[in-house]
Amino acid sequence: MELVPLLLAYLLPLSLILVAWGAWDTDRVRDQAVTAILIIATVIVSYTIIGFGLQFGGIGLRPDVPAGLHGLDRMWSPVSSSTGSWGVVGLEGFLLQVESSLPGDTALLFTVFLHQLPIVITASLLPGLALAGRVRAGIIAFITILTAGFIIPLAGAWAWGNGWLMTLGTDAKLGHGLIDLGGIASAFVAAGFVTLAALIALRIRHEDKPIEPLALISPARSIFGAILFLIGWLVWIAVDPIVSAFTSINLSFVLANVLIGTAAAAIVALFIGWFFSGHPNIPLAARGVIGGLIVATPLAAFAPTWAELVAGGVGGFLIAFGSVALERWLRYDDSIGAVALGALGGAWSLLAAGLFADGTYGAGWNNVGTEEYLGVPGQGVTGLIARANLPNDPGQFTAQLTGVIAIALLAFVVTWLLTRPLRGLNNRMRE
Repeated sequence: MELVPLLLAYLLPLSLILVAWGAWDTDRVRDQAVTAILIIATVIVSYTIIGFGLQFGGIGLRPDVPAGLHGLDRMWSPVSSSTGSWGVVGLEGFLLQVESSLPGDTALLFTVFLHQLPIVITASLLPGLALAGRVRAGIIAFITILTAGFIIPLAGAWAWGNGWLMTLGTDAKLGHGLIDLGGIASAFVAAGFVTLAALIALRIRHEDKPIEPLALISPARSIFGAILFLIGWLVWIAVDPIVSAFTSINLSFVLANVLIGTAAAAIVALFIGWFFSGHPNIPLAARGVIGGLIVATPLAAFAPTWAELVAGGVGGFLIAFGSVALERWLRYDDSIGAVALGALGGAWSLLAAGLFADGTYGAGWNNVGTEEYLGVPGQGVTGLIARANLPNDPGQFTAQLTGVIAIALLAFVVTWLLTRPLRGLNNRMRE
């Protein structure tokens, strides 16, 4: 694989920082620049040491992965670690090292690492930037290690690394198992609920005074950041070494669907912001672009274009309305909309796949229905709304709902339990 296109995916964390900084004044931008560097460096170290192994240590047990990942073949399971059935956590690839003596079995290890890292950095920036300026740097570093080293990798292992959510189709006969193309929505769902738990545990709320409408210090910075995010996201999908190996995936179709769904989300978010602010609200529009990409991706390979329009529009509404509700009514200080983007947008993206996947695409996905599915030869991933003359599959929606609940509970409960004792320390250090 050419490395130059792959490296373009590193526009994602840069562009998210630009979007966040567009709504911050000059003093806050200067103060939090070091915090952003701290977060990125901490993510790289944490993910290298432990996160990558937890997430992808058992992906080589999947029968459909490229040969260059077969060396990543150890996963802990309460049932059968040798097959990966009901897998919980990877056990290979820590510090990017594997025990396999066959070079061909690990040829794609570093490619997958470099490909996944910008998503982990970007998702981990959500809680970090939301807490920046409100929480001490040491606590942010701790939450970043927890997020990038454990929570996102565990969610990714379950959803994309041959974990138990991915294999719900074969192990529990729930559709094709959790559908999350690239495991990308799972990372943002986890990050969104980490942010929500940290805001609640540390009691990061606005003071008892009227909250000004979302301000914008640098419109050009936010708009440019949103455009860069779009480019980086599309490149990330196009160069995914695992997705590219699946012959049942039409990348042109996927990218077109992602663009269409993102546009729908951005339009709806723009008008919701207009309704609440009385004028075009660029922060909400930028969040609409980022959230639209999150919403559109899991569904993009498995649903028709009209479904992407609907899912994107609903996602844009949830993200924009959720941002306003959290800030104005619940009064939690989430300056970049991390909870709305991750918790709401990410959760809806997974549920939408269980609704709108129509059975036309994805035959044999997750090793389910390789010959026929629901009695129909060639039927693919199918949700509640199937194509005409195809049976629908409530089990797929159940798998998606199970994934949302499991990842949300993992992220929220672990983060709250570990950060709640730090509330007093943070309050004392801020006084």
